[in-house]
This record gives sequence, C-alpha cells and structure tokens, in this order.
Amino acid sequence: MKLRFQVALSSCDFKLRFQIAISSCDFKLRFQVAISSCDFKLRFQVAISNYSFKLCFKAEVAPSEKLSLEKS
Repeated sequence: MKLRFQVALSSCDFKLRFQIAISSCDFKLRFQVAISSCDFKLRFQVAISNYSFKLCFKAEVAPSEKLSLEKS
C-alpha cells in the first residue's frame, strides 16, 4: 500500500495544491484541491478506481464564472 501526501505553495501568481493519494495493487483513491490566482481557477477532484469500475468527480471554476461538473 502506498500513501502520498503533497502540499505545494507558490507566490507571484499564487498557486496552492493539496493532494492525497492512496493506492494498493487493486485500488486507487486520489483527492486533489488546486487554487490559482490572476486568472482565478479552483479545481476539486476525487477519483476512485478499482479493477471493475472507475469513479471520477471533478468541479472546476474558471474566471468567466462558469462551473463545469464532470462525472464518469
């Protein structure tokens, strides 16, 4: 089993990324939050996968205030 924990901060145009990933030979779970500035983006993603199925949920907000939701 693998556990990956990542936090990234930047400045100037401000980026923040937070990610947790858990994986074993037959199962993966990924949770990610990303925030940007200047051209403002917010991204939220949860992905769960197994041999037989994959579930991915994404929400993204862009500067034009459009919200896109994607589910697969």
